[in-house]
Amino acid sequence: MLSLSTSWNAIKHSDGNKLVREIKDLGFENIEVNYQVTGQQLADILELHKQGEIKVSSLHNLVPLPQGADPNTAHRLYPFTSPNPEVRKKAVNLAKQTIDHAVKLGAGAIVLHLGECWEAPLVEVEKSYVNARLKSHQSKERIEEIRQKLIQSRKACSEEGVGRIIECLRQLVPYAEAKGVKLGFENRYWHTQYPTSEELGILLQEFDSDRVGMWFDVGHAATQEYFGFQRKNELLEKYANRMIGVHLMDCIRNSDHLAPGKGQYDFANLEKYLKPHTIKVLELALYVTPEDLKSGVACLHKQGIS
Repeated sequence: MLSLSTSWNAIKHSDGNKLVREIKDLGFENIEVNYQVTGQQLADILELHKQGEIKVSSLHNLVPLPQGADPNTAHRLYPFTSPNPEVRKKAVNLAKQTIDHAVKLGAGAIVLHLGECWEAPLVEVEKSYVNARLKSHQSKERIEEIRQKLIQSRKACSEEGVGRIIECLRQLVPYAEAKGVKLGFENRYWHTQYPTSEELGILLQEFDSDRVGMWFDVGHAATQEYFGFQRKNELLEKYANRMIGVHLMDCIRNSDHLAPGKGQYDFANLEKYLKPHTIKVLELALYVTPEDLKSGVACLHKQGIS
């Protein structure tokens, strides 16, 4: 059954009741509570859940939105890769809090962003590559040269970052297992974010648990493929057997969070990798209209995704 992420309307409402009503009016009985949901909205959703008014498929860490945080960047506030041990400690504690809320809401899983590479020179190389790739104002040879420089610079960050992630997950995974909640490691949009395809393999091998797996984001994967950092369907071919859930959306080049049918993504190909137990969540942008959302659901149903 399809779930709709509150990414679509959390910022529009201060009241969780109105947030849920708008989603239910579109025919959804399941939601994913994302990191933009405030403490008050979460309390409202919990009460509606207790009354049997709404089901919650999953939560997208951090939940709820930390007080005073920007709802557009809250998911990047406390990365497991931070060089500051106090930030990593805070990251683990907040993720545990999200797991606790998942238990209260009857959700099967939480989605985790694992970290960032924020070294200024590396970020600048990424910006240069993305601009060159999108605007094509440089030769193919020069664009490829920048891409290779970015790949090599990113690899230099990998071991240290993965080490910090593992340190955090060694505290978090047993907690999730004890609570009966699955942890989905989400593939990310930027190459400077964790995990790369190779890093995801390392982490899934390190945490060989039925409570740990990949959370496959369609738009992020398509973007990484477009920019030449992954082979087409690489993550699905490698890790579909460990897939916990999927964020569904359409995309054009590097623009994602579109309603299915409004972009170029091959949903027919994706369908063969999904299992009955895969959590399927529509994660759409605020600007997607209710009409496009409905047509997106119809598009997915036509491809056998429901």
